[in-house]
Amino acid sequence: MESLGSLDHKNIIKLYGTTEISNKLYLLLEYASHGTLAEYFQRARQNFGPEITEQTAKNIFRQLVTGVHYLHSNKIAHRDLKPKNILLDSIGTVKIADFGLAKAVKFDVFLESLALMSAQIGYLGYCAPEVYNRTNNGYDGFKADMYSLGIVFRDVVKNSEATMTPECQSLFDKLTSKDPSTRPSASALLKEK
Repeated sequence: MESLGSLDHKNIIKLYGTTEISNKLYLLLEYASHGTLAEYFQRARQNFGPEITEQTAKNIFRQLVTGVHYLHSNKIAHRDLKPKNILLDSIGTVKIADFGLAKAVKFDVFLESLALMSAQIGYLGYCAPEVYNRTNNGYDGFKADMYSLGIVFRDVVKNSEATMTPECQSLFDKLTSKDPSTRPSASALLKEK
């Protein structure tokens, strides 16, 4: 929790404090009135919310990349990026949340044992293929985040009025490459456009 408490970025959910009541720890977090990105998509599909225009989709993804870049710049790998862990506030600002699997690291790349990973991996559809690699050689939480970001990108396009253009497909392919070393960093994505 101390890592989350020290983070200060518009695209990261703010932790205001903690309190313990009856041996239960409660986190006092910033309120995100539009709920999760998954709920936002569901409301749009059911016509209970605003349509997600191509511009809205671009804005959501850019904010998400900006938040991931901030985390990575602070040597934090989220390791569980998915629409249920991405919140939206009342004006549509993206807030990355749920840092239960986040790992602060002292080095750019960190290695973990498979036993620890299998006990802690996030939602399987968003996990990078190397998470399943039995040898777990060279596991890099930052590159795994970029894979998850690619899957979220596909979800954003799929749930919006945007089309999967050749440029979008190329970005998706780069982010979800089976070779982690070829995935772009969040910093590189921000420089592209």
